[in-house]
Amino acid sequence: MDDETFAKVAALEAENAELRERLSRLEAKAERSKSARRGFFSGLRLLLPIFDRYKVVRSFGKMVETLGRFSGERAQWPDREEILDNGRLFAESVVRFMVRRRLFMLIFTILALAIPGMQVYLAFQQNRIVETQNEMFEIQVYDVVASSLTEGDRNARVMTGALLARTEPGFLEGVVRETFDPSLSEVYRPEGVDALQRRLEDAAHRGYLVRALDRAMAVRAPTTDVDTLHEQLAEPSAMILADAASRVPAVLRLGRPGANIDGELAEQVDNYLVHVGSFLATDARVSREADEEDAFWARARPLFERLAQVRLENDNAFALAYRTMLEDFFIDLALEPEIGAIARLGDRSPEQTLQQGVAKAREHLGGVDFARITATVAQ
Repeated sequence: MDDETFAKVAALEAENAELRERLSRLEAKAERSKSARRGFFSGLRLLLPIFDRYKVVRSFGKMVETLGRFSGERAQWPDREEILDNGRLFAESVVRFMVRRRLFMLIFTILALAIPGMQVYLAFQQNRIVETQNEMFEIQVYDVVASSLTEGDRNARVMTGALLARTEPGFLEGVVRETFDPSLSEVYRPEGVDALQRRLEDAAHRGYLVRALDRAMAVRAPTTDVDTLHEQLAEPSAMILADAASRVPAVLRLGRPGANIDGELAEQVDNYLVHVGSFLATDARVSREADEEDAFWARARPLFERLAQVRLENDNAFALAYRTMLEDFFIDLALEPEIGAIARLGDRSPEQTLQQGVAKAREHLGGVDFARITATVAQ
């Protein structure tokens, strides 16, 4: 055999080997497809007992034919093994039919129970998503409120306070607690004890929250039981008055003649003082209608004890706002209007009404010297 013939034979052998390999892969693929189809139809037969019903009928018919041969000649009678085979086939068909039918019903029962369970699970997950979205929305609301009260201009702070007055009870009370809680009060360095700018900014910031809580009482009064209203606002009211007991005298001290105060900041501090007076009057109204006057005067006593020690100069930067704060409270105290109503003097003179309010406060705050307070409102 020459080299050329040898090369052709080798090429044919390699081609045959490649073809055999491809044929083996095709046969394996066909076998896998056949196994998959067999498994599919086996599973289908497992789930659908109707196929076994036909097999029961066929096996029963075959067994009847076999037994029917006993009616003929003896030579045509079936032997024992044939009868046993037909009987066993019929029994197996009946048992398989019963098992598969019960399995079929069990699977669909599980599916019937699983579908409502999946619906409940999806509803639970949806509720969790909604709760998460609500939490994120609340965080955004907190961020907007904090930015408006700390970085916004005066109009933005006024509108934010108005919106806070109409929020759910727990939200505003939480903001007030976090702002006026004594344990969270500011810490100043020794050289910053008379840091006028920072202290006045703190007072100005709190004025809008005081106004928000003041307005919240009037807004909720028509739809809320007065006892419930007093219970909801007793703790934040106590924090505001406790804070005012130290902050109002400090503001008046910083406003002494010669202080260099920015006009816009001074105006916001005036608002703080006026809002404290209005808040005192509203808190007194709520406590009076809830028969909790003693609790109100207990909250207000530290404030008036500090105010009784204040000596106000006529040219103090906050003198007018301070006098307005006291006058509004004492006049409201004398007139005793309902929550949310406008305090109208009627036929009374302002001076007489003011004296009646001071006398009533002196009666409830026994032991507090009202000399300087009386001198202030008489100017």
